[in-house]
Amino acid sequence: MNRWKSIRIPFLMGILMGTLLIFGKGFLASPSERTELAPINFPATVPLDGWRFLGSVSPENTETTTSVPEEQREYRYARNGKLLEIKMHYIGGGGKLLEILEGRYQVKLSAVDVRWLEGTGHYGLFRDKQRVHLNACINPRGTSTFTSIQHQQNKMLYDVRLERLPPWLLGQKRLIDLRCFWADLSLPLVGINEGEAYKILEDAFASWHPLWQANFFPF
Repeated sequence: MNRWKSIRIPFLMGILMGTLLIFGKGFLASPSERTELAPINFPATVPLDGWRFLGSVSPENTETTTSVPEEQREYRYARNGKLLEIKMHYIGGGGKLLEILEGRYQVKLSAVDVRWLEGTGHYGLFRDKQRVHLNACINPRGTSTFTSIQHQQNKMLYDVRLERLPPWLLGQKRLIDLRCFWADLSLPLVGINEGEAYKILEDAFASWHPLWQANFFPF
């Protein structure tokens, strides 16, 4: 009994360190290990409450500054003279939206208003010339995220599953699912101010997020 007491703390510390190393490796895996994407066919038509669907296009894949492979489709909607554009990208790599936005829009974190919406999650709002944008990662489980830290925290809370450990140790499956749908909602600043435009984008995203998470994620 006394011998167990003397080794209990080192034993528990060893288990804790081993667990942290395993999950740390899952998050810090090289891009070749963590960006594999299952095939996906974006739907051509996606209804959005309160908006009239105008159509969608599937542009050619583009390289991001983080070399993250992606598939994408753009959706357009109209309401009361306002034109809403939503670009959806299916990406891996841990939800590093800020790195992508810095390369695509030259946006710095200091220029992004990162907010939280109850029941939906985190997202970032910013202005690019005469358009305002709402950006977020829609994750397979849990809430939406904007920063890499938020993305990792979401995965630890909702995506860690012990049944993935044996196939991961055998090199058959990723331990942590780092995929997400990167949603870029935007509106032109025509006849409205930034505050009004942001409110429209937030309301649209509140309807858009559960629609995609529930119906279109390839598992």
